Amino acid sequence: YGIYSNYNPGFNYDTRNSYSLTIACNDGTDSVTGVYTVYLIKNQAPNITNLAASVELSTTATTGTVVYTVSATDAENDQLYYSMTCNSSSCPFTILNSGLVQLNQDLSGQTTVGYDLYISVYDGKTLVGPKTLTVDITDLNSAVNINNLPLGSALTVSENTVLGTAIYQISISDPDVGNNHTYSMASLSGSGMNYFAINSSTGLIRTSGTVLNFETLNSTSFNFTVTVSDGLSTNTKTFSIDVTNVNEAPTFNQANYAIIANEAASGTALPDPVYGVTDVDAGDTKFYSNDCGSYTGLVTMAPGNGSLTFASDYDYDLGTLPKSVNCTVTVTDSGGLTATATLSIQFNNINDNIPIFIPASYTFFVTYGSATGTTIGKINATDGDLGIYGTLYYSLNQSSLNTTYFGVTSLTGQLYVSSSINSIGIDGSVTFLAVVTDGGGLSTYANVIVKVSTTTTVTTTTTETRYKSFIEDGRNVAWLTLSVLTIVVILAVVLWLACDINKRGFPKLKIECCKSSTRRIIKKRPLPAKKPPVIQFPKEPQPVLPSPPPSPPVEPPPVTPPPPPTPPIVDEPERPASSFAFWRDKDFGINLLK
Repeated sequence: YGIYSNYNPGFNYDTRNSYSLTIACNDGTDSVTGVYTVYLIKNQAPNITNLAASVELSTTATTGTVVYTVSATDAENDQLYYSMTCNSSSCPFTILNSGLVQLNQDLSGQTTVGYDLYISVYDGKTLVGPKTLTVDITDLNSAVNINNLPLGSALTVSENTVLGTAIYQISISDPDVGNNHTYSMASLSGSGMNYFAINSSTGLIRTSGTVLNFETLNSTSFNFTVTVSDGLSTNTKTFSIDVTNVNEAPTFNQANYAIIANEAASGTALPDPVYGVTDVDAGDTKFYSNDCGSYTGLVTMAPGNGSLTFASDYDYDLGTLPKSVNCTVTVTDSGGLTATATLSIQFNNINDNIPIFIPASYTFFVTYGSATGTTIGKINATDGDLGIYGTLYYSLNQSSLNTTYFGVTSLTGQLYVSSSINSIGIDGSVTFLAVVTDGGGLSTYANVIVKVSTTTTVTTTTTETRYKSFIEDGRNVAWLTLSVLTIVVILAVVLWLACDINKRGFPKLKIECCKSSTRRIIKKRPLPAKKPPVIQFPKEPQPVLPSPPPSPPVEPPPVTPPPPPTPPIVDEPERPASSFAFWRDKDFGINLLK
């Protein structure tokens, strides 16, 4: 059995130098304990025996050269460890655990005159130091100097500057005459070397690589370092270059554009030509204008975006306006730079007029029993459109009827009988719709009434077929005139007979036809009464129309007995040869009121 310390127990003599340990021993039956005391022995610090010190080192020394060997002792012969720091962040030395101080960099071109090295030693328990080792550098090179950097302000370069253009010349000085100098440049912003370069022999800075474009640069300001070397030493300075913007002309993304616009009213927008004008000058204002020659006033162009509207009503169907125009579109930026393109505008006819029936409704007459195919009239419509949209097609909608009685020619509008109309009946009528449809599918309807009669007539002033009035039929006028004349003649004959019979002694008629006169009457045998002449008129075929009222019947003359015998009148003049002569020679009157 033994007593051992833990791994890395952290003993510190100055804090605690002894430990009391109670140890128990057990044989499985009995147990005994004892107390043990552990005393710490104080560590003896190591000792650096050859510092502080100083040494010299030439700039011609090579890497790995031992500069100095640090010596240290330890009373307990503990393992010793060396560490070192330097007064310069770019210290060219290092120390090994053996105490050797070595050169770890090439000192060519070195400008630092010396270094202080601070060295410490550690035995695992106690750190001793630091102690100083001074290294003096000999055979130093004179540093080259950049005379014209840094600048008071950034260099400026305009965008689009031609590649190879000189920007700046670096100026240097070097006390060591005869040294060769090399120039180099680096971009602190990462992409600057894409646009600029320095001549390694002369130090001239030029544009190089890629043409500067202000609008596409991630940054328009670049920071650079310029380094000049004489082979032994270098000198580095910084400077900046700012890229300035230059106004550039706008461009159309293509040379020719074309749009198709429907006819429309004034102020209606035309389709957007989508010019795609680009201007690399971000935020530059652009103005649009157009020149369409003699038709410039047909459309108006918005100066802000080049959009087009009709300056006045454009009606394709008038036939007087152009069907297409060619315009020159100009875009101008705020700096007065311009670009042009050609715009072709084609105007499109649209179906913007609805067909119209003239007149708006129709009434036709058809003779009862008309055969299939009989034309009964014509429907007519007009449409303000030209071309296909002005082509009209006629049809009938007889869905309200039990039978499709009528048909219509599609292009001419002639209405005809398509099936027997007898089921409609005399004086019957049907109503249906006439439909006119233009080439664009727009339709209009008109009411159509067809009346069935025994006769028809067609007016010359409208498309309507109708009955003529009674007085409009010349045949009616003819037979009516003859009838009236016949009645007048018959009445005249009746009156004459009445007067004649009354004079011969039939007072019962109560008609006084002759004036009373005193004459001698010679008794003669009375003449038999003459029958009135019968006037016959030729019969004329009469239309089947409502019959006129019948003429009053002609009453036959009444049969009167012969007058009683009267004494003869000796001086009675000779009787006229006829009744008409009697009327001419006698002065008599007819008094129908007696």
